[in-house]
Amino acid sequence: MAAEATMRGAVWVSIECVVEEELAAALGRRDARRGDRTGYRHSRREGQVTTPTRPVMLPVPRGRLHPPGGRP
Repeated sequence: MAAEATMRGAVWVSIECVVEEELAAALGRRDARRGDRTGYRHSRREGQVTTPTRPVMLPVPRGRLHPPGGRP
């Protein structure tokens, strides 16, 4: 069972990293002074991920994207 728990932990860390990277790519650069950001981070929420064994909750970062013409 210890190996299974270790594997599950590694999978969750991987999923969290992928979600963080997708948000970072959608928002653009982290340096707001450069002016090429398309949005910003503003909180986290619990998101449900369905696995073969059961649904589980995962913290998901939230972000706000600016409209195509720039900031509202």
